[in-house]
Amino acid sequence: MEILTRYVESETDASDSPLMRMAKDGIAEAEQRRLRDVTLSIYKYGSGSVRVVNNAFRCSTKLCAFQLHNVAQSPLTSTTLVAEPTSPGSTVSWSVPCRTTEALPNECLLTVYKDTSVQVQFKRSALRTAVSIVAGVGAAVSIVTGTVVLAKSEMQLFGPGAASLGLGGGLGALSLSLALM
Repeated sequence: MEILTRYVESETDASDSPLMRMAKDGIAEAEQRRLRDVTLSIYKYGSGSVRVVNNAFRCSTKLCAFQLHNVAQSPLTSTTLVAEPTSPGSTVSWSVPCRTTEALPNECLLTVYKDTSVQVQFKRSALRTAVSIVAGVGAAVSIVTGTVVLAKSEMQLFGPGAASLGLGGGLGALSLSLALM
């Protein structure tokens, strides 16, 4: 664009010459593309938010859209989206055209040249879900055992019964916190 502008300003050729007309048309087209904004839409599934690094924008609703302003006299705009799960232990997956790296799976690298939509999914990790279920089952077993032992007064096992109830309560709290976080 700079070279074409210098050529037009130099008036080397007549203003109605084919080469001069092509140069002016090229400048007009480049300027139109350079100033064109593109809309980026983010569809979010699960619990979390998305931060747009180079636009200081945070998306916390299920769908959000905003304009990216083209930079560096180019119709391409590069941006980085960062997924931030609400709960720890969640995994993140992006739809195309997001590019991710193994080192930073929560980051989506985008080159946007037209209106673009991406999806991000926040999912609880399988390990966290399994631990929550095991802790819940353990809590139920401990509470039932503690209640049975305490109910049989002839056994005189108040200590083990109370310990079993306490363990059940602790495991239940762990299971609930893992399920809700």
